[in-house]
Amino acid sequence: MTVTETSRDEWLCECGCGRRWLLTRGSVGVDGGELRFVAIPTAHNGERLWWMAIEVGADRWALTRTWLKDNNISSQSLDLAASPLCKVGPFDGAPGLAMARAELLADAAVKTRLFAAHDLVMRHHPSIRAHLDPETGRDFSFKMPDCVWSQAPQDRSPRNQLNFAERGEQLFVRALFAVPVSDGDELRVGLWVEVSREDFFSLLNVWDDPAAYVAVKLRGVVENSLSLGGRDVQGDAVTLAPRNADECLFFAASDDPRADALLKTGISVRELDALIAEVRRAMTKQSTPPGSAGAR
Repeated sequence: MTVTETSRDEWLCECGCGRRWLLTRGSVGVDGGELRFVAIPTAHNGERLWWMAIEVGADRWALTRTWLKDNNISSQSLDLAASPLCKVGPFDGAPGLAMARAELLADAAVKTRLFAAHDLVMRHHPSIRAHLDPETGRDFSFKMPDCVWSQAPQDRSPRNQLNFAERGEQLFVRALFAVPVSDGDELRVGLWVEVSREDFFSLLNVWDDPAAYVAVKLRGVVENSLSLGGRDVQGDAVTLAPRNADECLFFAASDDPRADALLKTGISVRELDALIAEVRRAMTKQSTPPGSAGAR
């Protein structure tokens, strides 16, 4: 059973919110054959919806609406006019390709084929799977600064913790590099930044003082090697600041124009999977302890 994506595009939300959702097309293997699909995963006011069209016969398509509520997934078939896919190819010029809901419900074999394909797309399409778990699908973090990770575990400072680390005279803080995505969400990557001794201890002193913490602004240099958009951010001079009193520091700006553009302008949702793949590749270097087989 395979799910293959053949194209990625964006669809401007019709509600006026300005968000641009992923419009993905591909094929899914069912019963020895290939069925085409078109899908738009969306999210509004905490509700996650998937609009999907699946080819259930020769130039015959069926439409579904799927939603996530309280960790339960529900799905129903619907008429083309009730789906935003009515304005998307192949239906915008040939609405007769879509089966009416009543016609679908009257044909048990076609209905079974439809939902078999639907469930495979939901399980095996990477972007749709990530949409099911937004809390982890776009959040990543390096465990340590690269120079600390390269140390043998017994040589690392016992004072290292979740957001603070040291290696000799070098001092580091963790901050989130948050890339806006055109669907209104963010891709967040926790990176370590070397800062001055004065800034390091100033931050420690206000860490539990919300009023003082939100006024913090630090300068530093990125210590983790990470390719974003084909360029390594390690060594970039950056500015860090909190967004609020309840979260760790964020990257507020970068001296490199390309990295700064990512922070300010972000990326389209169709580019998201490629950027996540770059982040995952960078994370692998901190998955194997130094000195183990495969360590670099």
